[in-house]
Amino acid sequence: MSDDFLRMNGHLWQIYQLARAKRSVYPVVRDQLTALNETLDGRPEVEAQALCGTAGDLFQLAGELAFDGNRYTDAAASYTLAASASQEAKSYDLWACALVRHAYVDLYERRYADAVGTLSAAEKVARRGDGSLSTRYWILLSMRATPNCSAGVSGCPFSGRASSPRPPRL
Repeated sequence: MSDDFLRMNGHLWQIYQLARAKRSVYPVVRDQLTALNETLDGRPEVEAQALCGTAGDLFQLAGELAFDGNRYTDAAASYTLAASASQEAKSYDLWACALVRHAYVDLYERRYADAVGTLSAAEKVARRGDGSLSTRYWILLSMRATPNCSAGVSGCPFSGRASSPRPPRL
C-alpha cells in the first residue's frame, strides 16, 4: 500500500519540477493527501509508520507549492505537518528536510533567530539519519547562509529568489 503512495509521490515531484504553472499541481497533491489520510485510519503500526513517511514527503511537496506561490503561512503549515509525519515515521532525513524548509520560510520573512533555532534542531535530527545521504551537508550549508541573510551580506539564498533552495531528494 505505501509503495503505491511512494510511487505516486515520485510522479508528483516530477510533475512539479516540470510544470510551468506550479499551482496546477496542487489539486492532485491535495487529493493524494486526502487519500493517504483515509488510508492511514485503522492501519497496523508498521504500515502506518511507512504511510507517515510518505505523508511527510507529500506535505513537503505541498509546502513547496505554497512557497512558490508566495503563500508562506501555508508553506510553514505544510512543513510543520511534514516534520510531524516524518518524526512519527522515524524518517530522520525527511524530518530534517522538513525543518530546513520551514527555516527557509523564516529566512524569507526575515525571522532570522527563528530560522537559526529551526536549523539547529534540523542538524540534531539529521545526525540520527542516514550518513550516506547529503542531508547533513545541505543543513550545514543552510546554517552558513543564515548569518549572511541577517547581515544583508551577499550569499543569502533569498536575495531576489522566488523559490527556496532545493534540498536533496530522498
